Amino acid sequence: MVYTQSPQRSIGADSAGAELFVRESTKAMDGIRRWFGRGTEGPVLGLVLAVGLTALFAQFETGQDSGMTAGLDLPSINPVDSAQAQETEPASKSGEPVRDPARQTARRGPVVELPDLTQPDFRNIEVVAPASTKDLQSNFERIDYRLSDVREGQAEVPRVYVTGLPRDLDELSSVDDKKRAFIRSILPLVLLANQEIEEKRSHMLALFDKREAGETLEAGEQAWLDELGEQYGVEDSNPEALKRRVDVVPVSLALAQAIVESGWGTSRFALEGNALFGQRTWGKASQALVPKSDRAVRVQAFEDLMASVRSYMHNLNTHAAYRGFRHQRAEAVARKDTLDGYDLAAQLEAYAEINNYVDKLRGLIRANDLRELEAARLDESSSFYARLRAFETGR
Repeated sequence: MVYTQSPQRSIGADSAGAELFVRESTKAMDGIRRWFGRGTEGPVLGLVLAVGLTALFAQFETGQDSGMTAGLDLPSINPVDSAQAQETEPASKSGEPVRDPARQTARRGPVVELPDLTQPDFRNIEVVAPASTKDLQSNFERIDYRLSDVREGQAEVPRVYVTGLPRDLDELSSVDDKKRAFIRSILPLVLLANQEIEEKRSHMLALFDKREAGETLEAGEQAWLDELGEQYGVEDSNPEALKRRVDVVPVSLALAQAIVESGWGTSRFALEGNALFGQRTWGKASQALVPKSDRAVRVQAFEDLMASVRSYMHNLNTHAAYRGFRHQRAEAVARKDTLDGYDLAAQLEAYAEINNYVDKLRGLIRANDLRELEAARLDESSSFYARLRAFETGR
């Protein structure tokens, strides 16, 4: 995944900006006295200062220079800088940029949102920040969330999203309990990230169908496609290249990679940086963790687990090293086959430096029956929310 690194604003630069703002505000006092009369400069200047400082602090907290990758509140999918991609990665005849294979990166660029298509309805989401494994399991039990029911097709997955894994997860005495806690935590996040991609893909295909039917796209529709192409590193919104890139990742594969890369959620990177997939970063300004065994490596840290899942999927959907994965997935889609994480794992040998990486992924998928979760769906009905409200009100 090739992201562009946005420059981080230094403290000195921000301090200078604040001083300039105060100095200019002070100069404005004479004008305030002339326009509003002596004695009014205090209230008026106070209002000006309040507005200015609010904008300044908002820039610190939510601007594109923010160090952490955005999480549940906005998409963590960042655009590939088209100028840089054009300069260093010329497109092939298929529309896929030609890049040197490399292990994934997670360098942060400015967030560009596709309107109304990547924002979940958080009125229907239970966000959980567990203080302990006991707290996590209690949250799952109170809404009757059981993996056995999901595997057997008797229940959908509740829209419960865990922001971070509890630090005592590895202290569970039962290996099976530890595995269930991890899968129940990550499964809803994978399903939400796939749902966001599905919504974008559906809208994209509708626009392509409209254009192929001879209709002219409206200015806003074409702008949306151009923005989508920028996000996914595709020049001129090439339809075939975009179709290969804007697509879901099989649930079993995402879970297996999270298991390998995070040690079932017990690694330091997962617990301290919400890093489930071991994505490296070379941007000095980005938030990262450094392995104790190799100080030259930096692992991207995230604001929450959801941001990590989104970034991982965008990585598979854009990096040149996973072109084979995207082509095999596209062939399965063309045949109208169900995507199989076990089969697609064959294309991810370049993801990690671990020996026999594909065999490890496939072994985890088999041993933990992760294929049974491919058909899992988020609970969109009102019954889940009724159960949740009933529990909270003690009825």
